[in-house]
Amino acid sequence: LLADDLDFLSTLNLSKTIICLNKNDLGPAWNPKSLMLPNSNESIFPLSALKGDGIENLKKLMAEWVKNNVKIENSGIKITKLRHKEAISGAGKELSKAAEALNRQNPVELIAHHLKKAHENLGVITGSHVSEDLLDAIFKEFCIGK
Repeated sequence: LLADDLDFLSTLNLSKTIICLNKNDLGPAWNPKSLMLPNSNESIFPLSALKGDGIENLKKLMAEWVKNNVKIENSGIKITKLRHKEAISGAGKELSKAAEALNRQNPVELIAHHLKKAHENLGVITGSHVSEDLLDAIFKEFCIGK
């Protein structure tokens, strides 16, 4: 273990860190107790990626930590992109128009038109519908092709 490694480990918040000691199948190359970490039994996790030893236990440990430490907000859908919000709003408007047309017993073609427009709006998010405006937005937002 190098001094740089020890310096790095000293900067970690061990309550949010799992130190994995890989290649456990080869036997210890150094003594983990030399780290002198508080609660080192909880922080150090031996495994062998090659043989898969300890991987399932690591997954369980990580899932348990997330379950105990991460608060999940259940306050609805979070939309992070303006164009996604606009697409969802547009789809909602088209679905409302389709429902109104259906209630008024309008021709099926009119209802289908609104449903198609709603589908296109959602396709902007899923990628199944790509318009010129979307391509312009992508090229404006990201440096593609430079």
